[in-house]
Amino acid sequence: MEHLLHRVAVAALGLGLVGLMGCAKSEPTRFYVLDPGAGLEAVETGTSTRQGVAIGVGPVEIPQYLDRPQIVTRTSANSLELGEFDQWAGRLSEDFSRVLAEQLSEALATDNVSVFPWRGSARVDYQITVKVLAFEADAGGSSALDARWEITDAKTKQPLVSARSRLRQGAPPATEKPRTPEEYQAIVASMSHNLAALARDMAERIAAF
Repeated sequence: MEHLLHRVAVAALGLGLVGLMGCAKSEPTRFYVLDPGAGLEAVETGTSTRQGVAIGVGPVEIPQYLDRPQIVTRTSANSLELGEFDQWAGRLSEDFSRVLAEQLSEALATDNVSVFPWRGSARVDYQITVKVLAFEADAGGSSALDARWEITDAKTKQPLVSARSRLRQGAPPATEKPRTPEEYQAIVASMSHNLAALARDMAERIAAF
């Protein structure tokens, strides 16, 4: 009898804990996207229409440790912090490619921008491939974009430009652990500015052809 009562008590305690867990509210997940209009300026192309040079963006390679839902912060040379409740709204590699294409479209004043893989019938004058080496924030709140990129003549398949861009934007340092939503918003904004600076680097090279 005593053994039976003990089992009943344990079962009741377990049900009670489940009930308490069900009543507790977990922190909501916040989602972020890169901003295509962050700090972008047009470059002089000599054309005034939106039917100018045709650009193909991609493939874009992003390290697997970055291409994940959680926003990544580098806390030291060998350690990372993942934003458990602060995540990208989609795949970072896809958002990076889409926003870069939009930024190039604005910088070069052309609507002829396609994202890899594009349709076989799409007109492409220049193809831009990108290998991202770093695209993350650090413990102090600053964000970095380090990327190797190449511009190729789409018709002749000859590389025209091979370059590396190392870009950095400051952001308010973290004041709390974990970071606040406002701090993550500042980080994503600074990452968007870095991407805009990369787009401008590319657009200036293309405008010079």
